[in-house]
Amino acid sequence: AERKFDTRDISVEVEERIREELDYVREAAHMRLFGHMFQGDDRIAVPEPMAALSTGRLLTMTWLDGAPFRDALARPQAERDAIAKTLYRAWFVPLFQFGVVHGDAHFGNYTVRADGGINLLDFGCVRIFPARVVQGLVDLHRALSRNDDALAAKAYTAWGFTDVTADFVDKMNVWAKLAFAATLEDRVRPLGDATSLTGGVEQIWAMKQRFREGGAVRPPREFVFVARALIGVGAALIHLDAKLNWHRMYEDLTAAFDADALAARQTQALKAAGVA
Repeated sequence: AERKFDTRDISVEVEERIREELDYVREAAHMRLFGHMFQGDDRIAVPEPMAALSTGRLLTMTWLDGAPFRDALARPQAERDAIAKTLYRAWFVPLFQFGVVHGDAHFGNYTVRADGGINLLDFGCVRIFPARVVQGLVDLHRALSRNDDALAAKAYTAWGFTDVTADFVDKMNVWAKLAFAATLEDRVRPLGDATSLTGGVEQIWAMKQRFREGGAVRPPREFVFVARALIGVGAALIHLDAKLNWHRMYEDLTAAFDADALAARQTQALKAAGVA
């Protein structure tokens, strides 16, 4: 039998996020949530919703000065590197400290200020994860760093994958090593160099062929927007052609990770922002 991805949970996940995009009251709360998470960080700005000028069908917010992201691609290398560091924090501080992902990671949803700071925009598609999912992501990276398949199996299970066999781990690790490639090397490098990108296409095709063997794989709902965010922000960082030590940046965010502390921060942040 052909092994394939069972997309039932994925379709439900996408449907729920699309419905949330039409809820401007919830989007205003998401905006407050991101403002809370980045309060005191002068490199990352979030607009403030204006309640007196907003309704369930209209969302009004404060103005933030900034240029389109693509304009930053012409800046000198040092400036692009600094912008990349800020953008990296803008996406992954919410994930690793609060279990929150901005799920609509495309170039139109952030602008760049004259000083290199980032403005985050459009909070309709936001995914809030239980601490176990983020723990799974952290554990998966550690597993790949140590070639620890037992820890990788634990990580995939924490995400919500079922029937996590040794064969499954071996196959999924192909994807995981591509997703984490730059953060597994302790050196300054572009996020996606020509060698890794070329090899990546071949590995993805090989993984697809291997997944044709056996029964269906049913990705958990939580997998969808983690993968989407990784791809989206990764594309932006590749376009910047930033040359940084991604490994150390990742370690700075996750070395002291504590799932219980994340759960407590998340609860407090959601309450402060009024996110139901």
